[in-house]
Amino acid sequence: MRTKINLRRAVAATLLFLPCTSLQAQPFSPVAPARGFNVFTSDSVILVAGDTHGPIATGGNLKLKGKTDVAINNSGTYPYGAGNANNFGLVVNGRVQYTNGNVSYVNQGYIRLGDATGSALFDKDGNGANTNLQITSGLFNTEPRVQLQKMQDKTVALEVHGINFGTAFDSLKRISHYISTYNLSDPVTAQDVVALTIPAGMNPHITLTPGKVNYITLTGTELNNLTSRGSIIFDNKPNATTPIVFNITAPGSFSWDPFNAGSLDESDGAFILWNFYGNSSLQLAGGNSIYGTILAPESDVNKSGANNNNGQIIAKSLRMAYGEVHYMRFSSLLPSPTPLPLSGLQLAVQSNTGYNLLQWQTLNERDMVSFSIERSTDGKTFRNLNTVNSLGNGDHTYSWQDPAAPEGSGQLFYRVKGIDRGGKISYSNVAALRQSNLSEQVRLYPNPFTSYINLIPGTPADYTYRLTDISGRTVKAGKVGAGQITNLEALPTATYWLMLEDANNQPVLFCPVIKQ
Repeated sequence: MRTKINLRRAVAATLLFLPCTSLQAQPFSPVAPARGFNVFTSDSVILVAGDTHGPIATGGNLKLKGKTDVAINNSGTYPYGAGNANNFGLVVNGRVQYTNGNVSYVNQGYIRLGDATGSALFDKDGNGANTNLQITSGLFNTEPRVQLQKMQDKTVALEVHGINFGTAFDSLKRISHYISTYNLSDPVTAQDVVALTIPAGMNPHITLTPGKVNYITLTGTELNNLTSRGSIIFDNKPNATTPIVFNITAPGSFSWDPFNAGSLDESDGAFILWNFYGNSSLQLAGGNSIYGTILAPESDVNKSGANNNNGQIIAKSLRMAYGEVHYMRFSSLLPSPTPLPLSGLQLAVQSNTGYNLLQWQTLNERDMVSFSIERSTDGKTFRNLNTVNSLGNGDHTYSWQDPAAPEGSGQLFYRVKGIDRGGKISYSNVAALRQSNLSEQVRLYPNPFTSYINLIPGTPADYTYRLTDISGRTVKAGKVGAGQITNLEALPTATYWLMLEDANNQPVLFCPVIKQ
């Protein structure tokens, strides 16, 4: 008798693996390395026109050639979890390049810029008054420019963003390849995946199999031929446990004129994935909306059509020239018959009297040997401090204490390097800690907790807290009263992330806590 995993119990929208047993599929999120960004690229993003409803992260340069507003109504999930106003609305790993255009606004979240060469950052106007952050080619109010719709210290905009784009896209390419070669005859995968075909004739109807990943394979020619067949009608809509995966074989250069899917709503895009494995150049043309996330990690994507994209765009590069990209991140899990590598390594740091406490959490840890703790004073050059042995396969939380840092009162940066039995290296995010504020840091106990968490020193009543689960979903939030978070006894036993914010919505504490 086969053991079948119930995908309804898996947490959608995160890279979460369940323990692997014989003849049991492992559910995973194929877009988890994109960290919830609306647009996620390894190379450049070119802004010409249109807008994105969610945040953008590019591993290359941001090129201004017009006006494109970013993160209009959603700050995404990175790094503090879904719904947090302090997330990063725009991450540029490289520099900003200025060609022409007006002002490209970042409405939600904050900005991180990896290379300020050729740019000037302004957080004050010509009279010395605080102003919304501007990034220009030289002078205040110069166009084209990037402008945040709220105030941000310009030095903070240049702090590390913690995203390793190289590692992320290595994973995304492997995932895209894996999806393109689904072996539906495999006794494990076949339990959770069903292959569908689109009926002939005009206005064809598609009936999805509930509780399965509905997998449709098309060539590029077959995909574009659907445009002339009226409306493609889905008799039942996709959802978290009944997603659709379109595997598109269109190597080289391909221009897509999307079909009419009149039976779908914008929100249905959260459960549809378009996998363009092996494509190197993808043009999103036409006028019909695209429902779903585009996974094209090797493609230079040109959004030239006036249509809307109801999903993420994950690509080598993106030219945003027309239309809108709506924030519908892919929120279903797909099965894998074999264990996939370490898929999550999240680090948090807080100060205590005489030492800095590092805590990191792993997801789907398998065949790991050890974790090396590394520290830096500039966020670029790291040196090894200590090595901690792996606790074995599974999901684990680790901690290590760094004695009072000798480098002085500046800012410290930490990261964790994981090494598996084959010598493969995985890095955590980079966590920063301002040494000058050590006396102001908040500490907590008990951890693990049962029904309450104490915060010391006593926390002002206008501080707020947010507890999120491993997927970034908020499970409890509110005001901190008398330095204590109470009424936690109903939470299930698990590891959570605690975010504490001051009256200005600035993060004061971010660390894992365990409910026992």
